[in-house]
Amino acid sequence: MKIHEFGERGRGNIVMIHGECMPWELFREAVDALAARFRVYAVSVPGHDITSDEEYTSVEDVASRIELTLARYGVSRIDLLYGFSLGGALALRIAADGSIPVTHAVIDAGTTPRPKQGFLDKLLSPSNPLKRAKYSRPALDKVFPPQNISAASADRIYLLMQRMSDNTMDRIFRTMYAYELPEVLSLPNCTFEYWYGSEEADSLKADIEYVSAHIPGIVLRSIAGMSHGQYVLSSPSQFAGDIGRRML
Repeated sequence: MKIHEFGERGRGNIVMIHGECMPWELFREAVDALAARFRVYAVSVPGHDITSDEEYTSVEDVASRIELTLARYGVSRIDLLYGFSLGGALALRIAADGSIPVTHAVIDAGTTPRPKQGFLDKLLSPSNPLKRAKYSRPALDKVFPPQNISAASADRIYLLMQRMSDNTMDRIFRTMYAYELPEVLSLPNCTFEYWYGSEEADSLKADIEYVSAHIPGIVLRSIAGMSHGQYVLSSPSQFAGDIGRRML
């Protein structure tokens, strides 16, 4: 798997993990702003790189692969771990694994484990909404409305989805809410924040309830006027300033 490095070594480090069905490059403006002050590691989640045939597998497996790759890059601790959507699930799993200590974790609209009863039927449904977006631009626009992110960003998401394998899409859909975390995720030297746009609060109700119940002391932050991914994608300078303040 690929992790792209930016900024000078020896500075505080930030690991950024993008969401499902989006290329890591959509974080580039935010990464560049952060790299002026910090060492930034931008993860390219397997199955989301058009230059590689590597497939996505599961939250647990990909999190482990991220940890191993970061270790090969000499990362012995993570000062700030940021994950968006599926990347939020991966970030939670990395923090829970504990193989690389995390000082601060920002989970942005991250997907969380669901109770198996009732949700299993949904996971086994033959209708995968990710595939609907793959074959229908209007379906994608429902997730990322054109008024909320740039047309160029939406185009890149759509182009990537055309090239993603059905196996990767099926595995994402079946695992992004079906992964293991401790019943109580409490790490003595790690603080957690859960961010979400005010416009997506209703759709993330179950995730907000989960982190509130299972991560003691987590800080919930509603970002006014924002929808899914809008903050990091459309306000990268403001986003970078927010993240940077948490490194002080």
